Amino acid sequence: MEITPIAPVTALPDDRGIISDIGWTSGDYIDLENFGRVYYPGGVTLGNPQTNGSWTMDEFWLRFWPERGLSSQLVVNGVKSPTEQLFCSYTLRDAFGSGWGLTFGGVRTAKVPLTLTEVGAATLNEALGTSFSAGEPFGVLSGTFRYLP
Repeated sequence: MEITPIAPVTALPDDRGIISDIGWTSGDYIDLENFGRVYYPGGVTLGNPQTNGSWTMDEFWLRFWPERGLSSQLVVNGVKSPTEQLFCSYTLRDAFGSGWGLTFGGVRTAKVPLTLTEVGAATLNEALGTSFSAGEPFGVLSGTFRYLP
């Protein structure tokens, strides 16, 4: 599988994952109209060179109310969804487990497990020829959120 970051998202050293800057200069923002989510520019494309399939999240939302997870207008094999789709989720228990803490002006999370939703599994399977199921791991989310309330 090929993983290609979409700027301003970049790859971590040794391709261990992806990273997105968080802050007022990176283009992200807290959505005050549809409260409960934070917008991030950029994203990632997952590709399968054997099938030429691709799955892209470009411009995504970190949702924390009422649903928790990541959402985007996913692009599956070049076709963009007309609606925003929640493709992975997390639990409050995991988010506020042993890996969180307060920082100057914000909150830090560490390795919050993300699991695929029905939509996430279905779109990945369609795009990449995989056999994921809802509830399977999608990765982990670590971050330092420095927004002052």
